[in-house]
Amino acid sequence: MRTKIVEIGLGQTGTRSVAQAVAWMGYKARHGLKGVSLEMKQDYAQCLMEGVPWGFGLYDEFDFVGNVSLLHWELLLEFEPEMKFILSLRGIDGWIAAARAEFRTRRRRMQDWRRVGSIPFDQISTFGPLMLFGSYVFQEDIWRAGFERYYEQAREAIPADRLFEVDVFRGDKMRDLADWLDSPNKPPQDLVYPKKKKSGVMNSKNYPW
Repeated sequence: MRTKIVEIGLGQTGTRSVAQAVAWMGYKARHGLKGVSLEMKQDYAQCLMEGVPWGFGLYDEFDFVGNVSLLHWELLLEFEPEMKFILSLRGIDGWIAAARAEFRTRRRRMQDWRRVGSIPFDQISTFGPLMLFGSYVFQEDIWRAGFERYYEQAREAIPADRLFEVDVFRGDKMRDLADWLDSPNKPPQDLVYPKKKKSGVMNSKNYPW
């Protein structure tokens, strides 16, 4: 049975880039909840409220799951002893700038959802900052402290042989991750991770996929 992989970096740290790279390496990959069944989204929402693990069916179905495990990776660490973890990161100043812009957009969405009295289940991750940092409203000092605390806790809790850190924005190479995963598909030594264009579309030019 192939080892399961979970990506647990905060949003705006290149999580989609990592997912696309892992998919090319031959793993069945899932990034986020878009396209997941309504039943599983409801299960996710309920378990977030109760603080219990959710969606083990999702981890059974896919080799790699990214951008959905921020709030329960510690439970996965306990219940899935062979699971490996990828921790995407970036410089904190760059992350703060990206997070500020992203949550201006999400705040507008929240106002729209309040008007209609419901929140789409595929947007339930909007509550992540509230549960991780204790504040949904963007406050730089709180979010900086939360960023540092989150990464410190992950590094302390996850055994070194089960944790791989990657900084897409620093220019880290895909080959290092492929070697760590012992992937049969080896990208060229100097190939960096794909990144999103301003349009939101992944830039796949010059990539093997």
